[in-house]
Amino acid sequence: MKKILILIFALSFNKMTSQDIMGGYITAKYVSFGTHSFSVVLFTDATIDINRPTIKVDFGDLNIGTLSLTNTSVSGGLNFKTYTGIHSYPQSSNYLVTYRDSFFVTNIKNLPNSQLQKLELRSLISGANSSPILNNNPININQTNSSQFTYNPSFSDLDGDSLSYILFTACQYNDYLPWLTTLDASSGQFSFTNDTTGLFVFSFIILEWRKPINGGSRYFIGETKLIFVINKSGITRLNEFMPEFSELQLFPNPVINELNILHTENLDENTLLEVINSMGQTVIKTNYTNKIDVSSLTNGVYFLKLSSKLIRPSTSKFVKQ
Repeated sequence: MKKILILIFALSFNKMTSQDIMGGYITAKYVSFGTHSFSVVLFTDATIDINRPTIKVDFGDLNIGTLSLTNTSVSGGLNFKTYTGIHSYPQSSNYLVTYRDSFFVTNIKNLPNSQLQKLELRSLISGANSSPILNNNPININQTNSSQFTYNPSFSDLDGDSLSYILFTACQYNDYLPWLTTLDASSGQFSFTNDTTGLFVFSFIILEWRKPINGGSRYFIGETKLIFVINKSGITRLNEFMPEFSELQLFPNPVINELNILHTENLDENTLLEVINSMGQTVIKTNYTNKIDVSSLTNGVYFLKLSSKLIRPSTSKFVKQ
């Protein structure tokens, strides 16, 4: 009898802790004054496929609502499950819509104890604004034929707002970004080169900027958080790459204040260091140092170049936030 109880408990525990979440995002579409239609798209592991006919969403006005599963598609080892519903607000204002679920899939490399970490998707809506639409799902989540993973979500905006992108924590600052992870702030082009094999989680914040009809500077109008997990298994490790991948490394990347510089050679002050913006203009020029202050640079994509008579020129890209 004791063995049967232990077996039942083990099976129940497995069911409770077996998780399939691999990311998702929220879309809000303006319907009429105070009313939006909402869609929550969850990326889930198709081999596990936990049954969720409905989910609960915090609409940001002290109300919790239920969204129902209306569509499921399968591609690249993922289920794309869409939950929809409508909510009306008491007034036109800013609202942070959130969806929380526990937990992520197990064994995510850059999210320790991922099976115990909770997912949080969110979308900030404002007045009559609709959030951007994801046009390119991360269907190559199980990309194993290349050491470098590239992905562009190709968001578009129903209101014609301009978009920008930043890398963000996927799970309350518990995850970390591997080296050689970049995101173009203007195009949303993402690149990641793994230093080990397995699962990795990443998150973007997509910011919406609106330009007034009568002219003037654009202003912030809303944001959406995208989370996705990729599976890099059975491929070449970082230290097996060609030399250009390991010669020059910059971190943290994206950077806010101080950028650390690591090179395979022992460089000295005779090495020239240049920071070049996306227009090809040199914005910082100095002798080599292993860290530089970039806090005064405007947000965007830059290239750091090292050159001297002792080494071949080395260039690497970084994002200033």
